[in-house]
Amino acid sequence: MELAHAGALSADGVSLNLFAGHKTSDGWRDHAASTRQALSLRLGHAGDGWTRSLSLRYFEHEADEPGYLVRSVAQSAPSSSPAYVATDGGRRHTVQAAVQLEGALSPELGSSSRFHVNRFSDDRWVRFSAAVSQQERLTSETHVGAATTLSWRPRRLASRAGLHDLALQGGVDIESQDNISQRYTTVDRVRGTQTRDQAYTLHVAGVHAQALVQPTPTLRLVPGWRLDRVAGHFTNRLTGVESPVNGYGTISQPKMSLLWQVQPQLALHANWGRTFQIGTEAAAYKIPPRQADLKPSINEGWETGLRFTPDEATTLRLAVWQQTATDEVRRRLNDPSGDSDNIGATRRRGADLQLRLLPAATLELWSALTLQKAIIVTPDPSAPATQGKEIDHVPRRMVQAGVNWMPNEVWRLSAELQSQGDYFLERTNSTGRFGGFTVLNLGTSWQFSPRLRLEAWVRNATDRRTEYVWHDGTQSLHSPGAPRSVSFALRSDL
Repeated sequence: MELAHAGALSADGVSLNLFAGHKTSDGWRDHAASTRQALSLRLGHAGDGWTRSLSLRYFEHEADEPGYLVRSVAQSAPSSSPAYVATDGGRRHTVQAAVQLEGALSPELGSSSRFHVNRFSDDRWVRFSAAVSQQERLTSETHVGAATTLSWRPRRLASRAGLHDLALQGGVDIESQDNISQRYTTVDRVRGTQTRDQAYTLHVAGVHAQALVQPTPTLRLVPGWRLDRVAGHFTNRLTGVESPVNGYGTISQPKMSLLWQVQPQLALHANWGRTFQIGTEAAAYKIPPRQADLKPSINEGWETGLRFTPDEATTLRLAVWQQTATDEVRRRLNDPSGDSDNIGATRRRGADLQLRLLPAATLELWSALTLQKAIIVTPDPSAPATQGKEIDHVPRRMVQAGVNWMPNEVWRLSAELQSQGDYFLERTNSTGRFGGFTVLNLGTSWQFSPRLRLEAWVRNATDRRTEYVWHDGTQSLHSPGAPRSVSFALRSDL
């Protein structure tokens, strides 16, 4: 059962938006009950050329965990839950607060500033298989961030330079984390040995600048550059060992984008840029026995494509892209140290196709196709057998398609198709491929009064099997997806 309410009020430049939601579910699998609650508030004021806002959000979730199944049980009894996870579950809380100020300092100069605080806590008991013990995972994180951006649109300078338009933007931002991560071996939630007690801080500060240059009304260029620095400190409170963050240096991230409106019906675009990735948790720090600083993983990518609208009823989007990464890292699953693995140099290539058709005023058709392949080009020296192999859990194909029919203002009928291909479970590609599915969802909406609307959905209408699968080093572990289900919703506009 789910209850939700959203409301909005505004008067004399003051606006208030509220949301409250509550959801309880027994889940379709055994031992899968959950309860979620969410509250949010946004208070805004606009006047004197400035907009001020305060946002508050609260979320809590308490749930049992049905656990993973071995392959044979996932096929014969997908709704079951292993007896050894009878006490698995957890509680999670998130609190967020943000203030924002945005306005004009002059007719050509604008400013935007934001400050936010996020508080996250999680207490979870989990046992992944019968061969390992249950563990309690405690996480407590506080994230604080601030950002300021200035925008300048010098119209006279653009006119003198013969440009159609010119805008310059620059800013600074910082994100700071103060985190604690603890783990214990447990038996039915009774603590035994503590296996992790880590406290660490991470600070990322950056400056950025970009320009919007339009030589003509049909051509737009956006060059930009960002520089980041990383600092922080790590303490293993079990051993007393303290470690600094890796010396990543100044991380440079240039970018460039182009948009060319060739004709009213045809637009071409191209983007290129670099970003970076560092390890999470303990992997970001120079912890003994490691003596050398790790380098950041530099992700370099490009995309080029087109948008074609021959008429108001047809929109076609096509893009091809590539992303490469040096020394890509990935969190090491179920590792007491919290370290990450170095995958090596990687390359992802793909193509995206989107089509939207309106053959009639009452009918809408849409589809989206992604073809991709992600491989390890140069592996980590400790895993030479992974060279040329595919990165795990990346399906080669993803498809979405749908149709909406509105025969009148009262009724709406919908059908949605979702599909993806199989993926490998680990980097040697030797344990098989899993995870592919094709699911059909059917829905209808009935506006039976000006303020009331009834909705119904049949999800997974053909009752196809779906699952998420991973490999723990000795076997594949399966989390089956829901079979055919029917849901109803009553919506009221007050």
